[in-house]
Amino acid sequence: LRCGSGRAGRSRAGVLLMAVGVLVAAASPTVLWALAPLLLAGAAAVHAESAATSVVQAEADDDVRASLFGLADACMVGAALVGALTAPVLAAAVGPRAFLVGAATIAAAIAVVTRRMEPVAQSRPSTAVPSTSSSVSTDVVNPREDSNASV
Repeated sequence: LRCGSGRAGRSRAGVLLMAVGVLVAAASPTVLWALAPLLLAGAAAVHAESAATSVVQAEADDDVRASLFGLADACMVGAALVGALTAPVLAAAVGPRAFLVGAATIAAAIAVVTRRMEPVAQSRPSTAVPSTSSSVSTDVVNPREDSNASV
C-alpha cells in the first residue's frame, strides 16, 4: 500500500503507523505490554500532525496561511475535546479492545480513502524569484572581444 509522495504522503504514513500501534496495543495482554505500541502510536501521531502542518505551510497562500493554521488548530482541539468526551462512553459500551480496533480501523480507512482522492497531477504556479532582474544585466563582456566597447 503506497501512501503517496510528498507532504501529504508523509501525513498518511503517520496515520497508518499510528493505526498499527493502536491495533497492536489492542492485542496486548496487559497494560504494560501496551505501552510500547502506544509510544509508537503517539510518535506517529506527532509525525502525521507535523506533516499535515507542513502541507498548510507550503500550499497555502500568504494572505490566508495564518487563518488556516488557526482553523486547523481549532479543529484539532475540537476533535480532542469530542474524543475525550465520547471515548469513555464508547469504550464502556463495546469494550476497550473493540474500541481500539474500531479507532485504528477508522484511522487507516481515512488514510486509504484520502490517498485515493488525491489528484493525479497538481500544477502549482512557481513563486520563485527570477535569477536576474530586468534593471541589472549580469552579462559579462570582455572589452577586447567586443568591437562595440568604448574605452
